[in-house]
Amino acid sequence: MISHKKQLRVLLVEDEVPHQRLFARSLSRSRMDGEVVCVDDGQLALDYLNAYADSGDNTPLIVILDLNIPIRDGIEVLGEIRKHPRLYNLPVIIMSTSDETVEINACRQLGVLAYLVKPVEFERIETLVESVLKRGEAR
Repeated sequence: MISHKKQLRVLLVEDEVPHQRLFARSLSRSRMDGEVVCVDDGQLALDYLNAYADSGDNTPLIVILDLNIPIRDGIEVLGEIRKHPRLYNLPVIIMSTSDETVEINACRQLGVLAYLVKPVEFERIETLVESVLKRGEAR
């Protein structure tokens, strides 16, 4: 797990370690002040989110979720987030190599903030995260 503690918390659910490192490095160089927590499978993501919800932690949290992850895929994780009484309105950004209409539509029906096809420029994610923070939507 990679972690950098500051004001915002981003849960990056990504099984590719180079992508985790790139994201963490990009966040540290950006205007955003935040902590990146990386997990590499869907079950670890749900474990983290359930612990977060139970802890009463009020640090703003945004989830960046890859769809093609082991154990429980991204759509399953997203569905569980939307069913959880304390996490259902959590902002989720999908990052995937898939541009399949079926997956995009499934994610949109589950209320994702954005569906981005890899490779993704960090500035696009930064803009989305900043807009969420300005609107006060991060949990």
